[in-house]
Amino acid sequence: MNEPIYLQACVQRVEEKLKWGDSREWTSSTFERLSEQIRDETKVTISPDTLKRLFGKKRTQKEFYNPQVATKDALAVFLGYKHWEDFKVYHYAEPAQVAGPIPAAPSYRTAVSSQADVPVSTLVELPVIPANRKTSSPVSYDSGKILVWIILTGVAGIIGASWWFMGDLDPSPKPSILFTSANAKGYAPYSVIFNYDVSQVKTDSIYIDYGYAYSTRLLPKDKKQIIHSYDVAGFYQTSIIADGKVLASLPVHLQTKGWETQVDEQSKYFIKPGSAIKEAEGRIHITTQEVDSLLPQKSRDFWVSYYNFTEYSAIGDNFTLETSLKNNSQDGGISCYDSSLEIFGENSIFRISLIKPGCGMYARAEISETIFNGEFQDLSALEQDLSQWRKVRLQVISQKLSVWLDSKLIFTCAYKKPVGQLKGIMFRFRGCGSVDYVKMFNQSHNLVYSEDFGNSL
Repeated sequence: MNEPIYLQACVQRVEEKLKWGDSREWTSSTFERLSEQIRDETKVTISPDTLKRLFGKKRTQKEFYNPQVATKDALAVFLGYKHWEDFKVYHYAEPAQVAGPIPAAPSYRTAVSSQADVPVSTLVELPVIPANRKTSSPVSYDSGKILVWIILTGVAGIIGASWWFMGDLDPSPKPSILFTSANAKGYAPYSVIFNYDVSQVKTDSIYIDYGYAYSTRLLPKDKKQIIHSYDVAGFYQTSIIADGKVLASLPVHLQTKGWETQVDEQSKYFIKPGSAIKEAEGRIHITTQEVDSLLPQKSRDFWVSYYNFTEYSAIGDNFTLETSLKNNSQDGGISCYDSSLEIFGENSIFRISLIKPGCGMYARAEISETIFNGEFQDLSALEQDLSQWRKVRLQVISQKLSVWLDSKLIFTCAYKKPVGQLKGIMFRFRGCGSVDYVKMFNQSHNLVYSEDFGNSL
């Protein structure tokens, strides 16, 4: 069981976020202050005593303290994740890894100084890694180790098969869940009415996750309807969760009327998106001066997103997307100049981040059910210089994705879970960043979408 490892990682991440020094030196007033801060940011109260047990400052009768799911969900949201299971996806569950740096949430990361440019690898084809399991860098095994591995795998298989067989003999009926919505599609801002019935679920710890960070809340069992207002366009998988398991999900598609721009800070301050900013030279871009006018105070640690959510006439498992990107310090790029391309499908997502050479540990790739983390895998092929315009082509053929940069193949990965109908495109930059054009082709390579951000838009 890796739960103690995840909890240890969570404690370390909280320490890193707060920068209050070693938690072993914290006093009762420190934990009271932390309790208040978690409540302010998540709307969930975790008592100072619970926090003390988690941080090892208060003895418990059990070997290790494992708080209830609601507590772990709140801590995960406090760190920038959707819920506890989302936190676990992004963290490596091996004791040897917890002692080192902990990977950051998708939208939260400590800035690092730039390093000198290094030679860039040309192509990496990585093994498929399920989203709920991560591995370290490849290791070589001798024959003795392989034999041990085979024996251990066989034993584990026998145990697993026995557990699976006995589980099938469980006579208890599965709870009946009702979860529907008649208006799960519209334009943001938008209120969605969810109808539900969880009266047959035995536990009272039932939550609804609206599909984005800070959106998990307790779902009353005695109610049949709940309404949620979405401020931002996107494609959201809204889920009912009990005891850490997803019982039911519904897609919510909030579309845009063209391209929109969003600016947010590391401090989680959120700016509502307005119309996309288009310059005479035909690109989508926002200047640092315009960012300063939106934020409550000047910041050098912010993210800019340009996105368009609509019904695209292409299937994510056979299509091509072409674009041109740039992100540099002159245009407001920050630190490692993260530049991310995200494609949203009805069932899954593609997310590729291109990082300045020397910053490979921050590289990330999410290819449907497969997640790659630059801290534990060699993603040096995604270390690319985007200080000048670079042409990017993302192509998927029969559920195998390839990424081309200036006509050079740099990354490829096959996947199993179908992505389905395409619902949205997002470019996300640490700093301002720019996009010159976007073209999408279907399986027959017919042009189904084109945008050059010119004056005619």
